[in-house]
Amino acid sequence: MGDCGETKLLNGKKVLKNDFVVCAIGEIDELNSFLGWTKAGVNQKDVFEVSAFDYLEKFQDALYGIMGNTGTAARDFEYLEGILEKYEKFTGSLKGFKRPGDGEFSGRLHVARSVCRRAERAFLGARGDFEKNGWSEKNLGISLKYLNRLSDALFLMAIFHEK
Repeated sequence: MGDCGETKLLNGKKVLKNDFVVCAIGEIDELNSFLGWTKAGVNQKDVFEVSAFDYLEKFQDALYGIMGNTGTAARDFEYLEGILEKYEKFTGSLKGFKRPGDGEFSGRLHVARSVCRRAERAFLGARGDFEKNGWSEKNLGISLKYLNRLSDALFLMAIFHEK
């Protein structure tokens, strides 16, 4: 039967599956899948009270909130900033480029980081379309900030786990 290339947004509006909003949400969904794959590669405890596995699960929950426009990103953002601070204490301020691939887990984190950057670009590109479809400007802003800082966190985690 098929759906003729259409899907429904959360507000019930039907749009084509290649609509910018659907594509941006798809990028975040792909990121969430990569985080799941990354999480499957955790075979060590972190030096912190919480393992990298737990951090990755928290990131996944936050992404579901962003996809659903739930407005929880502000709370999730504060948690993310705390994780960044912890990793920055161990990795220091990093400048320049870093070649990915010093171990499978860190390599997976680098892949997730690059997918996160692509999701951020798609989300930014669709911002006006999100607003037209009833998404809160406040939620959009904090969601973009979250995606930006999430890629930073994934980078620092990757560097940390190369050691």
